[in-house]
Parts: sequence; C-alpha cells; structure tokens
Amino acid sequence: RVLRREQRAGGVSVQTLWWCPSGLTVAQCKGSQASQPPIMRSLALALSAVGAHALAPSSPHRVLAVGETLFDSLPNGVYLGGAPLNVAVHCSQLGAVASYASAVGDDQLGRDARRRLETAGVDTTLIQTRAELETGFVTCIIDACGDATYEIAHPSAWDDIHAEPALLSAARSFDACVH
Repeated sequence: RVLRREQRAGGVSVQTLWWCPSGLTVAQCKGSQASQPPIMRSLALALSAVGAHALAPSSPHRVLAVGETLFDSLPNGVYLGGAPLNVAVHCSQLGAVASYASAVGDDQLGRDARRRLETAGVDTTLIQTRAELETGFVTCIIDACGDATYEIAHPSAWDDIHAEPALLSAARSFDACVH
C-alpha cells in the first residue's frame, strides 16, 4: 500500500508518499522509516535536504521515477514494463522532464530497455548496470479458464538498485520522486 500525507510549508503544498507493508495499520506505518524500501529511505533523506520549492508555471516539471525494469512475456508478445518505468514514459509524453533510475543486466534486454526509454524521451543516465544479474523478466501463463499465472525471474538486476552518490545527488534536482 502507498500512503500519502500532504503538508503546507510557506504556501507550497508538499506531498509525502511512503510504502506500508500489507498487514500493518496506517498508524503503524505513519512516519516509520522502516516501512520504506532502503533505496527510498536514501532518496527521502537526499530530497529532504533540499526543502520545498515552487516552479514557475512555464517550467516543465522534473520527475524522477525509481523502480523495476522488466519485460513482460504475454501470450501476444513481449513488452517493456514496470510501473515506475511506465510512469516515467507517460510523464515524458505529457511534457515533463522525466528521468528513470533502475538497474538492468549487461545483456541485450538491458540495452534494449535503455534504447526504448531514450527513444521515448526519458533520461537514462541513472540506470545502473549489474553485470552479474539479468534484466527483469516475467512470463505470463494463461490457463484454459483465462486465469493468469506469473513467473518472475529471480534474482533480477532491478532487485539490486544501489543508492549511489550520483543518484542521491541528482535526486535533489527533481520536483517529484515516484517509486
């Protein structure tokens, strides 16, 4: 679950999103740094050092999406995906300056993911390469009743996104961070 808290600081609305594991109440999760994945705790610290700021209406919003890069193998084809990746692409299509932070393998799928994101106008400089891991891959199997079963290849490169200094430094320049 993703929880949202909105605060006003100096006339600027600041929204904080955090992850709450299933089974915990909202009260148990609120304010708990332990409820955030390690990469998001690191980014939250980097972003909190900057403080809130407003953009001029003519400036495009700068969005950083952080998360899984994977290919979905569906009965009708193989598709690049991952929720944060899709957010970065759609933000770019809507005119935002979109950057994507993830990890891919040093393989053909990883190179293809970078190429496709660049073609879509998404900055890929924060995508890390993990030579020892493969780019994420999910196989969808549809049974006779039409129900789907997903086989997720583990481990995958995106399971090993590091809070590298370049990522933490760059995170300070974004208006929004999506995970």
